[in-house]
Order: sequence, then C-alpha cells, then structure tokens
Amino acid sequence: GVGINSVCLAPDGLVGVVTSCGEGTCEVLPLTSPQVRVSCTTRPSGATGILQFEDGELRMLHVDPSLEASPGDEVVTSRFGGVYPDGLLVGIVSRIDESGASLALEIVVSPAVDFESLGEVLILLDGSRGQVE
Repeated sequence: GVGINSVCLAPDGLVGVVTSCGEGTCEVLPLTSPQVRVSCTTRPSGATGILQFEDGELRMLHVDPSLEASPGDEVVTSRFGGVYPDGLLVGIVSRIDESGASLALEIVVSPAVDFESLGEVLILLDGSRGQVE
C-alpha cells in the first residue's frame, strides 16, 4: 500500500513524495518544498544533478559543466537517489546558470506540473513502482 516515501504523480509529471500516512489519507511534500531533493538527469544531454527548490525556482545543482545541457531538454528522475524510479518527467530546462562561484553548473527547471491548478494525483505503491492507486 501507500507508505512513507511513496512517489506522487500527476498526468504531467512528478508532484512529490509522501511524508505521512493515515487511514484513507496521506500528506505529500511537493517538489516546490525546500526539503525535497531529487536525483535527476537531462535528456538527451545526460547531465546529472540534484533538484531542489531554491530562491523561488526549481534548480538542478552540482551539474558537470562538460555535459552540455540546453534549454528545452527534459529533466527526469534518476534511480540514484533510491526513492524515485528512473525516467519520471520533472520538467524542462529553462536556463543554465553559470554565474555561481563553484565549478559546477546550476540548471533552472520549469516544472512539468502546474502546482497552482493541481487536481487528482496518483501514488506509486511501495514495492511495485509500476502500479498506481
């Protein structure tokens, strides 16, 4: 059944992760929460990083500058974080931020899901990652 760290989806993409469950209900922490971290990769470029909500934007951090991500690339989950299955759509690269002090790039991501008009969601059941409830 549904449990802590179950993945929450909308038809357009990833919404977030279940943080608590009760009888017939659960609470979901959305991608737009600063506490959520998601291991992601871009397609087709293959750049990887950690997605988090920072300064009012979804940002993919710690991205290797040698991998040439471009605006318009898809951003999808990667299996490396252990919570999210591979390939769930998170959003689209909107811009590459090279102004940081570190050697890594930051990628600004436009979310696939419109969180302002979000209605029904699906929860991937624990242990199956292929069934939805």
